[in-house]
Amino acid sequence: MERERVTPARRGALLTGRVLSTLTALLVQSLLLVLIAVAFFGLRPSPGGVVLTLLLVALLGATFASLSYALGLVAPGEDTVASVLNSVTLPLLLLSGILLPMSLGPTWLYNLSRANPVSYLVDAARDLFAGQFATGDVVAGFVIAAVLALVGGIVGTRTFQRASS
Repeated sequence: MERERVTPARRGALLTGRVLSTLTALLVQSLLLVLIAVAFFGLRPSPGGVVLTLLLVALLGATFASLSYALGLVAPGEDTVASVLNSVTLPLLLLSGILLPMSLGPTWLYNLSRANPVSYLVDAARDLFAGQFATGDVVAGFVIAAVLALVGGIVGTRTFQRASS
């Protein structure tokens, strides 16, 4: 980071490069998982739904990558970064309904999951894989993903700029 921060490159460009690098790996892994599920587990998703779901994954990945890089710049050590990331991402994952639909759980758990923005992206991805493109869940998922990516990008860029000065 120190070497990059002394270059004349804009701080937003430095963050964008790192985020795009992370997104490349994330999208390759996501596509491989879908291909394996199609080949070995009988998954039959809508092709357009897969493409749009990968866009949702990219937006969410950009959010988390930007925020992670920002946290890495301000946190005192690697242990702190790992602790914070695990403390945030694990509850987001478990309350998103990605493992099991939250509608199968108790009402209080479902209501709690509605406060989790990732749950809306999971609902959107389920609809997209089923070929349902014009649902409220899809619209909500894309709006929330775009807002999160915008906020993550702003926070990440501002943190890079402050750390450079």
